[in-house]
Amino acid sequence: MSVGVTLAMGLTQVPHINLYWSKDDIFYNKFIASAISRDRYLLLLKLLHFENNETCDTLNRLHKIENIISKLLQNFQKVMQPGNILVIDESMVPFRGRLHFRQYIPNKTHKYGVKLYKLCSPEGYTFNIIVYTRKGGTEADLGHSQ
Repeated sequence: MSVGVTLAMGLTQVPHINLYWSKDDIFYNKFIASAISRDRYLLLLKLLHFENNETCDTLNRLHKIENIISKLLQNFQKVMQPGNILVIDESMVPFRGRLHFRQYIPNKTHKYGVKLYKLCSPEGYTFNIIVYTRKGGTEADLGHSQ
């Protein structure tokens, strides 16, 4: 049920996750509120795990989500083949928690978050994603796009 609720949240966005359960008619979502309580949903979200911490590669900063990202990208690439024109897009996933590779970009709408580079169609369909995990980069004097 929580997967369906998460998908529904993607269709109707509100300023804060708690507002899906708000009594205010502007934000209230009957489907979400009747499917699962707010506290239960937030607990499931907090406990969601994709990798066994005992057997994972701790040197890889994406070790906890690498498998799920890989599966998503496989499915993205199965559904649609890229055309002749592709766009490289830099995106920011808003995130204020603790994370070694969280970025602070003062001129963005969401100043804190995880930076992504996406290979997209001109219409916005994503074919590939690279999560930016280094602050300085190990390549000498190369910009992100090189």
